[in-house]
Amino acid sequence: MTSPDSRSDSTDRPQPGLAREWVKMSQAGSLLIGPSVLGVLLDWQLATLPWLTVIGVIVGLVSVLGFLLRVTQLSQDATSSSNNAG
Repeated sequence: MTSPDSRSDSTDRPQPGLAREWVKMSQAGSLLIGPSVLGVLLDWQLATLPWLTVIGVIVGLVSVLGFLLRVTQLSQDATSSSNNAG
């Protein structure tokens, strides 16, 4: 029997594309949260609750949808170009 430390398991190695996917999802979250928080802060300063918060949420949603569309289009382009090359 081998010890758990001596086995070579592929699940222990980081996957090269996984970090890139985490960064993309973090960016999508930031695109949503950023305008929303800015709207809340501006609402608090200008006493216009809830209007700037609503606008911030809408801007965040639109930016996230645009980002996700761009990411999926780039992913599809990369997949189609790799299929055509092979």
